Amino acid sequence: MTAREARITAPATAALAAAPLLGRPAAAAAIGDTSFEASVREYFPGAMPNSQVASRVLTTLKKRGHSLDNTLFGTSICSDEINSVPGSMGAILQRGLTNNRGGIFNLGGLGGLPFVGKSGFGAFFSHCPVDGKVVIMFGPHVGISQSGIVGKVERVGMTKLSTACGAGIGAYKALLQAKMDGNGVQADWSKDRQEEWIVNELQDKLKDGELGRGLGSGFLNNGQMATVTYRTYDLVWDLMKSGLDTSVTDPAFWEKVTEVTLLGGVVINQGHYKGSRKAMMEDYFQPFAFQSWRAQDLDDYVLVKEDLLRNTFQMKNPKKQLGF
Repeated sequence: MTAREARITAPATAALAAAPLLGRPAAAAAIGDTSFEASVREYFPGAMPNSQVASRVLTTLKKRGHSLDNTLFGTSICSDEINSVPGSMGAILQRGLTNNRGGIFNLGGLGGLPFVGKSGFGAFFSHCPVDGKVVIMFGPHVGISQSGIVGKVERVGMTKLSTACGAGIGAYKALLQAKMDGNGVQADWSKDRQEEWIVNELQDKLKDGELGRGLGSGFLNNGQMATVTYRTYDLVWDLMKSGLDTSVTDPAFWEKVTEVTLLGGVVINQGHYKGSRKAMMEDYFQPFAFQSWRAQDLDDYVLVKEDLLRNTFQMKNPKKQLGF
């Protein structure tokens, strides 16, 4: 079964209880037993509403000399349309950094992976203002329904809950199905190149016990979905660093760019509430990385990385604290 087939054909529910995961986030409650806020606290305890995260980020960046005329902004977020609504983190940061005068360079594909490669990163950086600064927001996304189901979200005009992120969850389903069948995942690179890449790389990221045992691929609990999201973040971060290294390690890069700032984390989609409030609910963001890269000495080329996470969010290595 290919990743695409597993994502489409695997059943959405099953009567079996899920095997617990090793480490955090633990599957502490059955699906549907918790509210949105409770699931956020359980599985993404450092998450905050987009407006709060953006306010802190923009305050830090403005203190570092970012202005409307000197900043280039890019994102590496999943292609899902739910991530490009007016209240999304990318949209809020765009307004704050460029007052909508500059657009957003989209580096991301499925799962938030920066699939643009060397050419894409090169094109992006070439758009930086003279002596300008670059900001990149990146990471995977995950929906949490109002009833607390991780991996599900209410979408406009739909009567049933929808999967988010379909790419990450589909990859997990494919791996789980392959384990149940006792054979490897059948890749279909010609038709599903990005998804097959995620399946292949996610398989190496998942640790012992993180791939459910003895379960049909359709039954996924909150803990599993949170774990998939954390591991997808690792994939995004690895590919982001690889893409950056192709540019920032060249001393000539810093003749035009003075600073590159990275904001990495998980976008948590809240979706549209089906009750009396019809408006889009505010998404949350779980920060994992906020750091500045700059060249201290162009002659000797010394790349300096400064951690901004602790002072901005009062956090220090949140992934490690969660057991990842």
